Amino acid sequence: MFLREDSGLAQCVYGGTKFDQYGRADDQPARYAAATSLNIRTGPGTEFPTLPNSPLAAGTVLEVVEHQGVWWRVSIPDASDDRDGEGWVHSRYLQSLN
Repeated sequence: MFLREDSGLAQCVYGGTKFDQYGRADDQPARYAAATSLNIRTGPGTEFPTLPNSPLAAGTVLEVVEHQGVWWRVSIPDASDDRDGEGWVHSRYLQSLN
């Protein structure tokens, strides 16, 4: 990961994907897949409980909503229940699909 500032706009490149302070620089949702069975939590850290649909199966497709360090809030596009369609995962266990 590296940070760059162009014309007053901070950008971050992580895993080959460019992000600015508003999200992906190309306005496409950052899509990732769970690299392994992955706990999804109510908040950004292991101190937060897991969601009822946790763990996610390896290969589950996720879209990044927000970052807090290595913890990413993600949505699950294929979730059948909106209540369980969003949570926090550790970015170490994700593989980029973009």
